[in-house]
Amino acid sequence: MTPTEKRSEHLTHGYNRMVERVRSAFEHGTAASLLHAIQLCKDKAFELQELSKEEAERIGDFLHRDVQDAAEYLANSGGDLADWMRFDLELIEERLAESFFIVADRTCIELSQLAEEAQHVGEYLTGDVVGPGSLQCSACDHWVRFQETSQLPVCPACGGGIFKRPPAEQDL
Repeated sequence: MTPTEKRSEHLTHGYNRMVERVRSAFEHGTAASLLHAIQLCKDKAFELQELSKEEAERIGDFLHRDVQDAAEYLANSGGDLADWMRFDLELIEERLAESFFIVADRTCIELSQLAEEAQHVGEYLTGDVVGPGSLQCSACDHWVRFQETSQLPVCPACGGGIFKRPPAEQDL
C-alpha cells in the first residue's frame, strides 16, 4: 500500500468512526446538537491519538457537511436517504448506513429549527472525505459514485476538483 493509500484509508476510517461516535452521542443523550456531537467526537479522536488535531477538524467538517446536506434533502424533498445517495442502500455497509441515517434524521430536526440560518454551499472539493453517495463534477457533469466513505479524487473525466450533489429531480 502506498503512503497516499494509507493516508486515504486512515482518513476514511476516521470518518466512519466519527459517524459511529456521533450516533452514539445522540443515542445516549450526551450531545445537544450535531455541532456539539461532532466536537465531542473530534476531541475523543484526538485524545485517543486516532487522528491529529488537524485531521479531526477536517473530518468533522466533512461529516458536518454531509449530514447537513442529507438532512436538508430529507427535510425539503420528502425523499429518503437512498434518493439522496442516488443508489441502493443495500450496497453500503449496513452499520454505516444505519448510523448515517440516524445522524441525518436527528439533524433534520435541528435543520428545521435553524432553517433561516442554514446556508449550505454544497461544494465538495478534491481531497475531501465524503460519505456514500453520488457527486457530479461542476466542470463537466460527470458522476462519481461512492459505496463507502472515500477521499474525493479529481474528476476522472476532466480533472476538475469541484463537485456538487444536484437536486433529486436531476437524472443520473
